[in-house]
Amino acid sequence: MKSKKSYIQLQTGLDELLEQLQSTELDIDKALILHAEAEKLVAELESYLKDAKNEITHLKKQWTSFSL
Repeated sequence: MKSKKSYIQLQTGLDELLEQLQSTELDIDKALILHAEAEKLVAELESYLKDAKNEITHLKKQWTSFSL
């Protein structure tokens, strides 16, 4: 089973890929590979943020019902 990466780990990975993509010595084949990897990380980050938003919404609903 693959362990879930933290937001910081995902963001750091994306930052590292973006740094590599900015290299002037990067060939097109490597750039395409890095771009695909970056797209996967962006999707993971979006999913992470969506899950966090859903959890916050759930907690707000619980808090609201508890406060009433």
